[in-house]
Amino acid sequence: MKRLKEAIPQFEAEMLREILANEGIEAKVVPTRIAFRDSVYFGMGAVVDLAVEDDDYDKASEILIHISEEGGAEDEGTEENSPS
Repeated sequence: MKRLKEAIPQFEAEMLREILANEGIEAKVVPTRIAFRDSVYFGMGAVVDLAVEDDDYDKASEILIHISEEGGAEDEGTEENSPS
């Protein structure tokens, strides 16, 4: 397995895992490699890594890039439509 995202909040990892599952990609939330940052010490506020199978890595990366681009486009559109 390859780590797709590292040291992200657990709630974000779970959200991304669900998005990838909807696209047919199995992702796993795994403990981060950063010392003393896993859920044993920090509970649900922990930072974790998101990992996918090697074969799914490129497709999963593209999906996450697309998601981040859409978010930026929505933010820009909101600013254009807001009154000055």
